[in-house]
Amino acid sequence: MAMIRQATIRRARWQASVVLLVGVGAVAGPATHAAEAPAPSGVRFDRDILPILADTCFACHGPDAANRQADLRLDTLEGATAPRDGSPAIVPGNPAASVLLERLRSTDPDVVMPPPGTNKVVTPEQREKLEAWIASGAPYEGHWAYRPLVRPLPPAAGPAIDAFIERELADEGIEPVGAADRATLARRVSLDLTGLPPEPAEIDAFLADPSQEAYELYVDRLLASPAHAERMAAWWLDLVRYADSVGYHGDQEVTVWPYRDWVIRAFAENMPFDRFTREQLAGDLLPGNTLDQRVAAAYNRLGMMSAEGGAQAEEYLLKYAADRVRDVSGAWLGSTLGCAECHDHKYDPFTMRDFYSMAAYFADIEERGVYDIGQGRERAWGRMELFTTPEQAAELSALDERIATAKLDLETDTASLAAAREGWIERVKRNPWKTLAPVTSAASGGATLALQDDGSLLASGPRPETGDTTLVFEVPPGSLAGLRLETLTHDSLPQKGPGRADNGNLVVSEVTLALRSAAAGKEATSHADDKPVPLTHAVASFEQSVAGDITPSGKWLAAYAIDGRQSGDNVGWSIHEQVGRDQWLIVRPNAPVEIPADTLLVVTIEQHHPVGYQVGRFRLAVAAEATDDPGPGLLPEPVRIASGKPAAERTAEETALLVERFRGSAPELAGRREALAAAQRARKDFVDRLPYIPVTVAVEPRSVRILPRGNWMDRSGEVVTPTAPAFLPGASTAAAPDPAAAAPRRTRLDLAAWMTAPSNPLVPRVLANRLWAICFGQGLSRRLDDHGAQGEPPSHPELLDWLASDLRDGTVEPSGTPWNLRAVLREIVTSRAYQRSSTAPRAAVERDPENRLLGRQNRLRVEAEMVRDTALSAAGLLVRTVGGPSVKPYQPEGYWDYLNFPQRTWQADKGESLYRRGLYTHWQRQYLHPAMMVFDAPSREECTARRPRSNTPLQALVLLNDPEYVEAARALATKSMAEAGPEPRARARFLLRRAVGRDPSDAEVAVVAELATAEQARFAADAGAAEKLLSIGELPAPPGVDRIELAAWTTAARAVLNMQETFTRN
Repeated sequence: MAMIRQATIRRARWQASVVLLVGVGAVAGPATHAAEAPAPSGVRFDRDILPILADTCFACHGPDAANRQADLRLDTLEGATAPRDGSPAIVPGNPAASVLLERLRSTDPDVVMPPPGTNKVVTPEQREKLEAWIASGAPYEGHWAYRPLVRPLPPAAGPAIDAFIERELADEGIEPVGAADRATLARRVSLDLTGLPPEPAEIDAFLADPSQEAYELYVDRLLASPAHAERMAAWWLDLVRYADSVGYHGDQEVTVWPYRDWVIRAFAENMPFDRFTREQLAGDLLPGNTLDQRVAAAYNRLGMMSAEGGAQAEEYLLKYAADRVRDVSGAWLGSTLGCAECHDHKYDPFTMRDFYSMAAYFADIEERGVYDIGQGRERAWGRMELFTTPEQAAELSALDERIATAKLDLETDTASLAAAREGWIERVKRNPWKTLAPVTSAASGGATLALQDDGSLLASGPRPETGDTTLVFEVPPGSLAGLRLETLTHDSLPQKGPGRADNGNLVVSEVTLALRSAAAGKEATSHADDKPVPLTHAVASFEQSVAGDITPSGKWLAAYAIDGRQSGDNVGWSIHEQVGRDQWLIVRPNAPVEIPADTLLVVTIEQHHPVGYQVGRFRLAVAAEATDDPGPGLLPEPVRIASGKPAAERTAEETALLVERFRGSAPELAGRREALAAAQRARKDFVDRLPYIPVTVAVEPRSVRILPRGNWMDRSGEVVTPTAPAFLPGASTAAAPDPAAAAPRRTRLDLAAWMTAPSNPLVPRVLANRLWAICFGQGLSRRLDDHGAQGEPPSHPELLDWLASDLRDGTVEPSGTPWNLRAVLREIVTSRAYQRSSTAPRAAVERDPENRLLGRQNRLRVEAEMVRDTALSAAGLLVRTVGGPSVKPYQPEGYWDYLNFPQRTWQADKGESLYRRGLYTHWQRQYLHPAMMVFDAPSREECTARRPRSNTPLQALVLLNDPEYVEAARALATKSMAEAGPEPRARARFLLRRAVGRDPSDAEVAVVAELATAEQARFAADAGAAEKLLSIGELPAPPGVDRIELAAWTTAARAVLNMQETFTRN
């Protein structure tokens, strides 16, 4: 306390000038009573008293009315001074008469507060603070974060940041340290603003520029770089809990990387934060919204989702609503509104009504409680939209034009086509199909096939997991132009079939035809001398779409039954949506095949989709002429009737029906059909490479009720409408879409407008505090996730309000625009406070061990992505491509073994994707990449405002042994051998300079050179160990290099990349 007393008194005077003493809602902010001067002892309510009351008293005597004990409220002046039978808890100015102090000092376990069972204790020092505060009049100040934001006057001329900080230091008699050396400063600001260390050449260019503007120009280059946008995006993605998987249950993948890329673009454009907020919360509601704005609004779909079949849909809708409230309040308000889901907040003025009223803003979002991943990638996670870049959109438009042209060509009728159509109708009526009866047949797995009176075969008996059916037929000499497989229903089959799977479905994985000499035998097995009949064309009565994500096209196509298993052994033709009905499949060779005399036809039907998806009842027929029509008996009845009438007697509808059928199956139009099909395939192949992303679509809002105790099954609570937390400024007067309408319902656009309204003091304070933390490793208030009573008052409240005002109103010098994050970051990093050394004399550290007065800079380990990026950058491996799908670097084998529904195996990428920035690493919520997790990256199941910084042996093991870092060390060693020459000390100096930026000392260089020399001797005696080391990673070693020498320098580089300084921002 002695160290900061003078600064405390000065801050207290400032607060007395702007803060109102509050009655009801005292901790919240503005109220009706005049301000009183803080305690003359320097005790301040929001810094010294509120944390004590919040930690030890508010759980029972705070804002939560439902759980308040003894009807005593200590978070307001009225509650604390209420008469209570003549014994108020607090008597302002009279500690002796204050029952609060009496209860705190009691040794009687039945009287003492807090009660022993709470495991809370008020220390003697805290009791002294409470007594001094009561003696000074017990002034209740509004909570610092909720007060109206008024720009303070700097205490001196010059940069305001330094004026505020240096005044506090002077008051405490602390001399700030000098500026960091320029190499350290160049590396520091590069890491802070871009997440990447500068190249040695960049440092050298900065050092070579003696001008006063050199540093500011360097900062401006960093802020304008794509790397700065990526660094800021990584910060924001933690807050909005971006991930590449849904989190719940099976933790299936979901494509949302276009949202991540939108965030990068927004920071690259220096998008004002109010627009940044508006487009994320409500981009879909903007008039004439663009694809880019709809991608931004995918923020509303970033929460965890479930596809668990047994989940309760209504329960999960409410989970999603609660998750949004937690994230919006955490990301924008820096508050724990989520604590008011089941009861009023115990420490802050948030109520349950506030919680559910915030949830009501998002009640218009179309979503499902439980999703169905079997719906295919276009529908698996509800409303999805195809994402295209402008270039891809142009290409897609050209493909659509090609399809339109081919379709018009197919649909243009001529006199000659009309005549051909009549000839086709005559052929259709003739029925070219001849049913076959097998001379022998066999089904694998013990199943039996019984020939029925209608020529069909019925399978019964054991049903193997997968199986093949082989049939041999005697066929007369002549042409073979096609085979028709009818799959038929039967009462003995599940769901009447026609398949044997439990749901009545079937999957025909492959159909093969072969010709065999009759003399070779009639066994129902394949013979080596069977002559295959190549099949090139397949059509079917129906093709399944369900579970399309398993197939290459999203459907279970007839074509998969003749593709030689290219689509996958367990993929084929299937009919899920139309089980219980007869279906047919026709397969044809490119041209009719001539069958000589004494020839057998061998048909094999492969059914390799587990479990039991075999054909239950079927019939086979052959045709001597090419046709895609299944024959009169299988044509739809309207087609049969129309084809039986003379042309003059057909109705217009019947003629149109026959025209459509003719266009779809007549050989005369095969070329035009193929042209259209080729255009459609080209479009589909193109679209298959594009992502579908979950999007926000507004529908009629669901009713939102206050849920007693947060119980989703208790619907007795009051219905609420969208409203911001009632105690915050502007909550009741937020702009409405139509002021003339009667009580218009507020929308997400109104929420966005309120968030960044000039009257809202919380958002700019929270944002300014977090930007400060980016540049100093900790905020002016260190609790970045909680700016309420359980948080921490800022060390420099006037400075925080200055920066918050810069955000809300624009910077003062130079004059700037509102909500310009880049300008505020520039203001911070160009301050003297930022540029100070992180090294300080022992006495200075002892006086301010946590550096709360900012007499020096902070030293800290960089974040997980920066650890990876620093190693790759030092090695010269880092690929600077911006944006695109998430990538999969090396990951330990078997790490995903217990990731189920479905089971998945991590497949590491190849080539450049292995060396992308950590920002782009695939983010699996349940199984976060272990190298990221070890360095404290969050799973992003919840909003993360500040990552912890641990220091564990696992981190050293990752840096030494993870293939990514071993490969980086090898690349760095290769680079040193190629660029630094043969002299060991030159190579060692090169390694160190690449890793830490500064010029290393001769002693440091000697240590590394000696290590390399010793390792070279070791590897010379054990060449196998050298080869094993050099085999790690995909990157090939350059030809002609001495592999023993390379292994030795790789070991030296591993040591350098494991140094604390390499991954420390000084």
